[in-house]
This record gives sequence, C-alpha cells and structure tokens, in this order.
Amino acid sequence: ANVLGQPVIPDATVAISGGAVSATTTPAGTYKMALAPGSYSLTASAATFFPASANVQVNSGATTTQDFALTPTGVAHTYYVAPGGNDSGPGTDAQPWGTITNGDAKSLLYPGDVVIVKAGTYVGPNQYGWQFSRPGNSIAPITYRAQGRVLFDNSSITPWSAGVFCWTNYLVFDGFEFTGCQYGIYMGGSTHDNIVKNCLFHDTYSPDPNATDYNSWSTGIYSSWSTNMTYDHNVFYNIGEPNKGMTAGIMLPNCHDVKILNNTFDGSMTGVRAWMNGSTNLHVANNIITNMWQFGIDAQDAASCITNSNNLFYSVATNYGWNVSAGLGEFSANPAFVNALTHDYHLQSTSPAIDAGTDVGMGWTFSGLAPDIGRYEATGVTRTAVQTVSGLKSAPNGTLVSLQSPQSATALSSTFIDGTYAIEQLDRACGIKIVP
Repeated sequence: ANVLGQPVIPDATVAISGGAVSATTTPAGTYKMALAPGSYSLTASAATFFPASANVQVNSGATTTQDFALTPTGVAHTYYVAPGGNDSGPGTDAQPWGTITNGDAKSLLYPGDVVIVKAGTYVGPNQYGWQFSRPGNSIAPITYRAQGRVLFDNSSITPWSAGVFCWTNYLVFDGFEFTGCQYGIYMGGSTHDNIVKNCLFHDTYSPDPNATDYNSWSTGIYSSWSTNMTYDHNVFYNIGEPNKGMTAGIMLPNCHDVKILNNTFDGSMTGVRAWMNGSTNLHVANNIITNMWQFGIDAQDAASCITNSNNLFYSVATNYGWNVSAGLGEFSANPAFVNALTHDYHLQSTSPAIDAGTDVGMGWTFSGLAPDIGRYEATGVTRTAVQTVSGLKSAPNGTLVSLQSPQSATALSSTFIDGTYAIEQLDRACGIKIVP
C-alpha cells in the first residue's frame, strides 16, 4: 500500500488505532503491515501533512491494499541559534538556542523547518562534530542556513574530527565555513537527498599524512555510499598537507547520482575523487580546479561513473586520473581570480571562466551568454567578440565556415562572402573548419 503526496511521502507513519502496530513508509512511499484477520482503523501521518484515516477489513490468507493521500499543512517554522543562546528557550530571533543541533536532538524539527545560525565560532562537542539525525522529506527538506560568518572550527579537537556528521536525509547546509578538521562534512553511509551549498572548506588536516590508511585522509566533504546528493557553489582550499596523504576537496566512495556543480577547488591531492566499483552517475560540471599535486578528477576502481563537462583546470599535475577523460567544454587556463593568495576566488573581468560553463538544469540564474565556471558568477561582464578572416579568395561564396569552440557543444558557422566571413563568438581560442 502507499502513502501518496506530491510526490510520494517517505518516512510517513501508518498505525492502527491505539498504535500497537505501525509501519514507516519506504523512500518510494510504500508500507507493509502484518495483521491478524479482523477490522482495523488505520491512520497515516507525516510531518507538515494533515493525517488521514481509513477503516480496513483484513481477511485470512489475503492481502489488503489501503492507500492514503495526505494534504500538506503548509506550516513550517524558523528557529534561530546564536553563541550564548539558551537551548531551553523557544529558539526565536530574540531568544535563540545556543546549540546548532538542539532542535534535531530534541525532535523539535519537522520537514520544511529552517534553522538560522547566527554569526560566530562554533566548536564541535566531540570528534564527531555536530551530528544530525532528523530528516526532512522529498517535498520539504530541513534547512540549516548561516547568517553572517558562521565558523565550525575543530582545531582544538584531536586526533581527528568532523565539523558535521550527518546520518540522515533531505537536509540542506547553506553558507557555513569549516576548518581545523579531518572531514568538513561527513555524510554517513546510505544518506540521500542532501544538499551542501555556498560553504567554505579550508585548512583541513590528516591525523597522519604519512600513513597508508584512512589516517592519511582529509577532505572537505566525505560522501559515503550516498545517493542523489548535490554539492554546489562551495569553495575548497588547503585541503590536507601539500604533497602528503590521500586528500581531496570531495571524496565519493561508492556513490550514486551525485551532482558536483560550480565549485572552486584550490590546493589538495585531487579536486574530486570517486572510488569503489559500483559508483554510478556522478556529474561533475562547471568547476574550477587548481593547484592539485596529483589529479583534477579521479575515479580509481570506479570505471565509467563520472560524466564531466565545462571544468577549468590550472596548475594541476594531471587533469584526469583513473577512468576519467576530457569532457565537453573543458580546458586548462589561468582562471584569473581577483586574488588567489588571499583566497578571493571571484573572477576578474578577463577571466576565461566567464560564460564558459553549461546550464546544468537547476534553474539557477546567470549573467551573460552562459553560466560562469566556478563558485562565483561575474556580473555585468559580457564576453563576445567578432572574429573575421579575410583574403581567402579561392573560396566561393556560400562556402561553409564553422568555429570549433571547446566551450560550445554546437559549432557556430557562417558562409564566405567575397572571401571573408564573420562569426560572433566568445573571445577565446577556437579552431576554424572550412567545408567546401
């Protein structure tokens, strides 16, 4: 049987009257209950939905199907957290909580709720950092959003730590800064449908950079056996020690359907690293990857799992590692950051990353002819120019000329008129193809 919503509702509860027997719906919205023959009253309920009830008759040796259609309540709450707040308070703007996970730990949060974390430095309570276990749902995630600079600094915790340890699904982490930890965000095994965006990960460490096991690892996001995750518009720099350990901006062991979009990576062993056979459908696009001492993108022991396009590489030992090859719209060039030394990764007006990305279908707005590559979208900058070749007198009028751009899926073309042609295109290096 199913609990239906728009779309189906996972993690809903279906219980008989009195609650003696209950079941939780699967990610597909289905449930199953084993009941003795008789008449029952069932109630389906889920956070942010009105409950629904039905009477059913269960007969011996037969299967009874009962679907429920729940209506959203449209009610969600916003809570606040601030340094010096009180976890016993109401979590309002005027009386914020003091602990980021207070609403999660006390089961106060429901799908659609938003937790605003006010500016300040937050040190994790232990090596596992701030742990999250209460889920949103496919219609309404629970969102944790930074207000101002919110720094998760675990520099005082040894020998290893995570800034955030997430054990659950349908969460959004928006705008946080992580430092002084082995793992910025650790997505626990089998998590799904989480989003990390607009975050900053830097100066992480390995417990033992010279080790040959996980003690040498360090990463901004460790996404373990995860499905349907999105990591976008984040910055990663100084991930692990230079030339030591197995480090990467994002690590993806045995993951499926993960989007890594419009991030900037600066300084690590590898920008994006997947491994373990079984990984599938990892989409890596519109990222700037710089100063990697091994690979830009790597998929060791994970053949044919990465689709990559429109990524820019600079000062990378080898752009493509195991089981990864050059994708459409990818190139090597100085990204022309405003100031890489001070980690200002905005783009100068001359940056080749401007308008060099691809629309990844997420509904994001962009300025110019196409999205920019990297974390920051330049505004008020257009990158068009007219390229003209003359003197080709032997070509008759109407001869096709196409501009083969590495940043464009479709070649732009024109025809000769009196030995010349003109094609308007982004002002970057392109090949010219003349077709008689």
